[in-house]
Amino acid sequence: MIPRSVVVNKMRYRVHIGPPNRFKAALGYIDYTPGDIYIHSENGKPLSEAKMQETFWHELTHAILYEMDHPLYRSEVFVTRFAQLLNKAINNAEL
Repeated sequence: MIPRSVVVNKMRYRVHIGPPNRFKAALGYIDYTPGDIYIHSENGKPLSEAKMQETFWHELTHAILYEMDHPLYRSEVFVTRFAQLLNKAINNAEL
């Protein structure tokens, strides 16, 4: 369920899934200028599907807040909690 790319406002973010590269401690990372979202492994082990989804929503929340020019895009506490709740809501939605 992780897209290869997503558009926020007019910015296309490409999603890359793979081993850690620049930020080994983070499960994910967003690079705003070129428009890249990275989802990494955890301690060299692949993430579970559930953790990958939560990480994707976390990084996408950063992107949305950044595109809104909202200062909370820098708040890991806010973004983490928002992404957790968003992930739960999406996974529990009845379609």
